Amino acid sequence: SLIAYAKRAEADTLIVCVNLDPLASEEGLLEVPSEPDLPDSFVVQDLLTDETYAWQVGGNYVLLPPGGAHVMHVR
Repeated sequence: SLIAYAKRAEADTLIVCVNLDPLASEEGLLEVPSEPDLPDSFVVQDLLTDETYAWQVGGNYVLLPPGGAHVMHVR
């Protein structure tokens, strides 16, 4: 029930993850590929909550409430 994608425009990268289940929280590993030319580890800022997280290329743990989302800007 999680869907995610990354969008890159010039120097900006956004990673978006949405819980499509309107009734239950969902968790999983969001797999960030190395293709968008990201470093092995990087900081993301959730534009919806203003929180920051240390992420990496590969699996990143995500837990979203029903219908919740992350809109992450790579710093």
